[in-house]
Amino acid sequence: MKSGTAQPDPLLPPDPSCLLFPLNPVCLLVPLCLLAPNPTGNRIYVVFLPKHTIINDFGTRSCQSGTYGAYHFQIPSRMLPLLPGTQGRPINMAIIPTECFGTLEALMVGVTHEIVEAALSPLPIVGGWVDESTATVAGSFDISLVGSLFKAGEAADICAGTSAPSFNISGGLTVSVAPYWSNADNACSSLDVDPPVTTASAAPPPNGAGWNNTTVTMTLTATDAGTPASSVLEIVHSATGAQPIGVTTTVGATTGVVVSAEGQTTVSFFARDNAGNVEAPKARTIRIDRFAPTIVGSAVPPANGTGWNNTPVEVSFTCTDAVSGIASCSAPTILFSDGVAQSVVGTAIDRAQNVAATTVTGINIDRMPPSVTYTGNAGTYEVNQTVNITCAAADNLSGVAATTCANVTGPAFSFGLGPHTFSATASDAAGNSGSGSVTFRVEVSFASLCSVTQLFSDKPGVAMSLCAKLDAAAAAANPMARAGLLGAYRNEVQAQTGKALTAAEATTLITFANAL
Repeated sequence: MKSGTAQPDPLLPPDPSCLLFPLNPVCLLVPLCLLAPNPTGNRIYVVFLPKHTIINDFGTRSCQSGTYGAYHFQIPSRMLPLLPGTQGRPINMAIIPTECFGTLEALMVGVTHEIVEAALSPLPIVGGWVDESTATVAGSFDISLVGSLFKAGEAADICAGTSAPSFNISGGLTVSVAPYWSNADNACSSLDVDPPVTTASAAPPPNGAGWNNTTVTMTLTATDAGTPASSVLEIVHSATGAQPIGVTTTVGATTGVVVSAEGQTTVSFFARDNAGNVEAPKARTIRIDRFAPTIVGSAVPPANGTGWNNTPVEVSFTCTDAVSGIASCSAPTILFSDGVAQSVVGTAIDRAQNVAATTVTGINIDRMPPSVTYTGNAGTYEVNQTVNITCAAADNLSGVAATTCANVTGPAFSFGLGPHTFSATASDAAGNSGSGSVTFRVEVSFASLCSVTQLFSDKPGVAMSLCAKLDAAAAAANPMARAGLLGAYRNEVQAQTGKALTAAEATTLITFANAL
């Protein structure tokens, strides 16, 4: 506690209104004031400083370990017409920083101690204790400027040039704040005990995923709020990560940080005000990805050697991004339709909204087999007719790659009597296979056998004789007569073997005759 060496004046009766005190709980201390001896005056003014208010006295701040927790002093005696009841008496002050006490009990102890000391051992304010340039009139201390010691209940050094708000003290007197609460060194300690606050804004702002795809300018703006405010002195920033920035100090309340490096850069910053208050460091991360992601498409199953598929094809995409990561990648697409030169477009978007696209092209699908068709089939042929059936393989998409298709042609007798079936296969470029067949029947009659006989015989007379027998058989009245005539035909054919007929021709004619 402060102590003094002033000699006490004779004890005076205590004044019933000895305590000016704005906080209700402390009215309990009035008996201490009334009972305490007061050799220098009968009035003690107790000023309670609100929380977070400190005193800076000779470079020592209150509430620190080993320093003062409360103060008392005396304003010397003089005529005091402005404060009723104080004329000719000194004013004793007790300053109680409530910040220094954690409980009401501790506060009571401090108040009791300081009131007793103020009464028994006052410390007169003389020569340098009060800033004479502000608190005096004609070289003497003026009680009307007692507010020099206070600012709305605070007592601390006040920087020169700050505003001087007014407030009322006892008796309705209005006083104002002095530039300083005098110290021997007149050190300037601001009443501003609140640190500044810095906000950061990015232009352009990040997207919803927290990323940018262009250079970002971060604007740091610091404000120093409260009453009073000493204003922002400087902003300090640095950065780590993709774009390291050393510790940089900018005088003033705003600065800009330009980040262009791809990747994540963390900018750290804080502000300091003119009272020396330092903001707790903050950090803001800027994420930049300016390059498009990578997208690769593939088709399954792959095409065959000729570039064709004969099943549905699934096209899928693989997307990668090494910086911000992938936000979206096109889903697989299945192509079911036949067609040539089909394609699928895939798109990749990273978290910074960079876009890449690719197209899987040249997808050829042919799921239909080729066709094998026969045309020109009469269905039934007499042995003297000619068979002329055409075989054709076709594929309208990938094309015929191979086929066994062949035309069926020749004299009907050469195929023999009865039904005949011919078939063929074909495959297309996509690997599909198709097939086709044709069936026809060869029959014989007396007339058609006569025609073949004439064709085979190189002797017209023999052919005429043989045809006469066939005509007679055809006109026979009964089967027995027909059989006898056909027997005569066969006998003559055998007789002409090696003469008018070859052995093969003779065999064919006899076979046909047996069928009649």
